[in-house]
Amino acid sequence: MSIKTVIEWVNAKGKPLWWRAAVKDILDNGTLTGQHRNVLLELAKTEHLINSPDALFATKTALVSDVGYNVESEPVRLLGISNTSNVASLVQNQNLAFDAQTNLIVVYGNNGSGKSSYAKVLKNACLTRGDAPEVISNVYENTKGIPSSEINIQISDKQPKADVWVKNQASSPELKSIRVFDSKSANHYLAKKGNVEYKPAALKVLDELILVCNHVAKASITSVRALGEQTTFPQLPTGSRSAIFLQKINKDTTVEELEKNCASQVEVDSLTQLRKELAELQGSSPEDLRKKFKEQYQRLDPLINHFDRLLKSTSNEAVLTISKLFDTYKTTETAAEVARHQALGGLPVEGIGSQVWKSMWQHVEEFIKHNGQGQSFPPVAGESCPTCLQPITETTAKQLQKFNDYLKDKTQSEADAAKKNFDQAVNCLGRLNFDLTAHEGVLSWIEGSKKEVADSLRNLNADIQKRVNGIIGKPAIFQFKELVLNGLTWLKLQSENFKKKEQEVKDDAAKQTTITLLINKISDIENRSQITTNKALIQNEIKRLKQLHLLENLGLSAKISSITRKVNEIAKQGSVGKLQETFVQELKKLNFKHLEVQTATSGKAGQSMLEIKLANSEAKIPEIASEGEQKCIALAGFMAELIVDNRKSAIVFDDPVNSLDHLWREKFANRIVEESKNRQVVVLTHDLPFLKMLEDVANQHQFPISISAIRRHGKLAGYPMVEPPWEAFNTNKRIKKLKTQLPELKNQFNNPDQQQYILSAKSFYDQMRKTWERLVEEWLLKGVVERFSYGVKTQNLKYIDTIDANDNKIISDAYAKCCKHVHDTAIAFGVSFPDFDELESDLTGLESYFNDLKKRREKPVPLGVPSGT
Repeated sequence: MSIKTVIEWVNAKGKPLWWRAAVKDILDNGTLTGQHRNVLLELAKTEHLINSPDALFATKTALVSDVGYNVESEPVRLLGISNTSNVASLVQNQNLAFDAQTNLIVVYGNNGSGKSSYAKVLKNACLTRGDAPEVISNVYENTKGIPSSEINIQISDKQPKADVWVKNQASSPELKSIRVFDSKSANHYLAKKGNVEYKPAALKVLDELILVCNHVAKASITSVRALGEQTTFPQLPTGSRSAIFLQKINKDTTVEELEKNCASQVEVDSLTQLRKELAELQGSSPEDLRKKFKEQYQRLDPLINHFDRLLKSTSNEAVLTISKLFDTYKTTETAAEVARHQALGGLPVEGIGSQVWKSMWQHVEEFIKHNGQGQSFPPVAGESCPTCLQPITETTAKQLQKFNDYLKDKTQSEADAAKKNFDQAVNCLGRLNFDLTAHEGVLSWIEGSKKEVADSLRNLNADIQKRVNGIIGKPAIFQFKELVLNGLTWLKLQSENFKKKEQEVKDDAAKQTTITLLINKISDIENRSQITTNKALIQNEIKRLKQLHLLENLGLSAKISSITRKVNEIAKQGSVGKLQETFVQELKKLNFKHLEVQTATSGKAGQSMLEIKLANSEAKIPEIASEGEQKCIALAGFMAELIVDNRKSAIVFDDPVNSLDHLWREKFANRIVEESKNRQVVVLTHDLPFLKMLEDVANQHQFPISISAIRRHGKLAGYPMVEPPWEAFNTNKRIKKLKTQLPELKNQFNNPDQQQYILSAKSFYDQMRKTWERLVEEWLLKGVVERFSYGVKTQNLKYIDTIDANDNKIISDAYAKCCKHVHDTAIAFGVSFPDFDELESDLTGLESYFNDLKKRREKPVPLGVPSGT
């Protein structure tokens, strides 16, 4: 059952983003704990704006990677682990190699040998159900580095390659094609809720996602309840503006809307006056009211007119106009002075250019133009001067022409006009009347109820006078602070209000309309003052509604309907039926007969799974099923998934039979060996009897098996050994191993100092003693009883009858000799130690007897027929 379909589904648009994080956690950890679910709950709250923003949210909710879950195109074979660095106490720069030609690989390691550390590397680099174990750095290194290793693999028949695994970094898709099974991951194939149920991988992910959703939904409901019921607001008149506002309050109600429906303090303060006006309206005739209102505005208008007259000449616009007149005046005056200086500067007679002089010039001009002699004006050179009758020289003619040009130049006239305009404006300002004596009565009246307004009006009058004084002063100034017109504005509003009120009571009908409007106004302010009083309460309710909306969205994101549809979609696919069939077949292969079980597809709240249950019984399997039976179900599920997904890549078993008795071990051994026909199977174990069981099963079925080992040396572990431990050797291999030691023993014997020879020979005789023991188990008794076997092969009792006195003597003598030379007491009692020739002869005798016994045992022996018959 491919998980890829679930990954594609959860990555699709429209799914809650926190679901992606949930699926990642499920793929990493298998069954999620309460802590996992709480972390996902907080992430869901962040997505729905209930929590503060999380800087890592985008990373946590990124698309789920489908590495390792794609359809397998080519099988991947595991060739070994090399160059491991910073992993627990594992030695570095070693190569734990796996036979490339053998499908069944067994690696044996005692406790502390480093087997578990190699297994942790594989569980992190490859794919395993449940939480991958933590890989710690080398505890014996001063500098802590990042754990890493090279995983050597071969894809199909391509060239081998090394994929580098580094802690907390993603593995390659090829490595993720390799599956790892151990006792811990086996638990993730079972759901212990009533019945023991095997769950296909894709449905297991969805089931866990449903549990997370239920957790989030429950938390959402709890939080909603904690928000309490809707806030009770004060009762307001039905249909009123304020009542309608309170009815329509929702999560989207803004602060501006709330403020708009609150009464200001000014409005609240106005209620007393409004109620007074209402009483006055209700108790007076229209005629009396009109008279009163007219008196009121007629009282105010003279003061208003006073300020309007002042502002007409002193407003910002008026001041700007006068400023421009002043600038024009000064500019033209400067230009005229320049022209005068050029025309009249440096003359010997004072007063040239004065008004008297200009008048004289004009009279002379009139005389010449009208005397009938046709003389030029001003006179030119050669003509006579009309005043002194002297001839005009060239110099004089030029000077006279300058005088004439100056007088005809517009600069001076413009300057005169500009000065006149500015003087007129200044004179206008100088005529303004700032005396408030005539208005003190109305100012005092205003002061009685609105002192700040009266003060504002007096200040305005003074500020305007300061403006005037500045403009008409020497020098003139035109920069002033802004005039505060609040008091004048209020004054005009009062006047307009009185005039309006006068119109509103022009007759009885108008009066009644006004009374109705005033009553409504008072009621509206009173209602809105209630909203003002309860403003904090309303704000809290809006906040509650916002929170409620967010929590409802959180709850909606935890709806499982789409998950259920996906479960049903997967369940309808043919692969589920195929999975059920394959699963049952796997149970049969494991000889699962202790309980009469049946399979069925079960579903509840969106869950769907293949259920193993007692046939014709309501009893729960966990109440009676052993650990071995439950592990059997898990192994069947593991193998069924591989078969249905058509995966041929390597699988790794890490001590899969922990705490199982010999019966279940044998079933597991048979199934593991059988599977090595289809793919590479790597078994990591510290269990020597299980190793022996695997070897016996493989030999029985004539399946090749490669056995290697790892050992510890000092503080470091994980040293590879190219062959299995001595205890795992059969008789034939032990004899061959002993024969390889003979050359070194001979060299040591030929050394004058034979101490090393004696020590090595003692070890040699000890190994030869164990070989005789193995020969007795394996060949003399033909495996009827073995130290690493839990059963008795009664079918081989027939071979016991073929044992004679000669067998007994040969074995007893050889075994006794080995024991004698193993112990130090032999030399202490004066027993000479065998020389090399004798030692070699003893080994030859062992091999000769073994070959002879082997031939005898290979002949068929009928039951009940004694030797020699």
